[in-house]
Parts: sequence; C-alpha cells; structure tokens
Amino acid sequence: MLAQILEKRAIKAVVQSIETSRTIKNLLVDVPDAQLVCLSYFGSADKPAHVRYQIRRFKRASPQARFLACFWMLDGDSAKVENWKVAVGADFVATSLDRAAQICTQEMREVFDRSSNTR
Repeated sequence: MLAQILEKRAIKAVVQSIETSRTIKNLLVDVPDAQLVCLSYFGSADKPAHVRYQIRRFKRASPQARFLACFWMLDGDSAKVENWKVAVGADFVATSLDRAAQICTQEMREVFDRSSNTR
C-alpha cells in the first residue's frame, strides 16, 4: 500500500519480499542506487532483532541509502518507537502509512534538491 501511495506522489517505489530472495544483493539488483530503503515489520511487540540484522546487511550492500523502519503495531507508543529506532539502527521510523509516506516524500525531495545543487 505504501508503494501505491508513493507512486501517486511520483516517487518510484519497488516492493521486494525478503522471503523471495536468499541474499540482500539479489534484493538490490533492481534498485542498486536506492536512496531510501523501507522495512515493514508486522511482528509482535518483542524487540525486532532481525530488523536490525536486515538493516546492517542492506547498509553493507547499499551504503548511500537511508533506512525507514515501519513498525505498524506500535502506533501510539512513542517511547517504544524511539527505542526501537535506535535499537535497529534506522534513520527514520513510522507506525502509520501516512507518516511513512510523509518521511519518504520529504527524503526524496531532499535527495532531489541535493542532486540539483551538484549539477
């Protein structure tokens, strides 16, 4: 759903499932220069160690990217959201589609502005 929202805002979004690929490198084949990687977590309210692990793997494969961790089940628990952001090493965190879309839109606007200034 987030990808559909972003595409309506003229932001290219590629959806890839971690389960469909054996390696992070394979996941990044279609988007080797991704500026923002969004990880979506629907798990329980336990600490998501595997999200931290995935972000570390993505950072090695795509060091220019920033990371948005979406913890859909933590809506309304701002202290836990901030703790998890730090724990997983994300640059941003969202608990709603609206907030995730806002972060993506703002980040892509800044990426565009930076690239325009370097030309």
